[in-house]
Amino acid sequence: STDWIKRYYFTYPVRVECYSPDANLAVSRAQAASKVIGSLLLLPRGEIAANGTTSDAVSGRIDILIANR
Repeated sequence: STDWIKRYYFTYPVRVECYSPDANLAVSRAQAASKVIGSLLLLPRGEIAANGTTSDAVSGRIDILIANR
């Protein structure tokens, strides 16, 4: 997914959202994914926002959102 972002949407803001039944786990997973994606995109500092949300229906899902506005 980072290759796709580099090729087509490199100048757009990127946000990571993680869903888990445990709020602390969701936040820590979102932050970890944000750091990995930021390093793969070769960003100088952590510019990718991370958000963890509790959800019973979708546990363990990580979404990468690209804002095009």
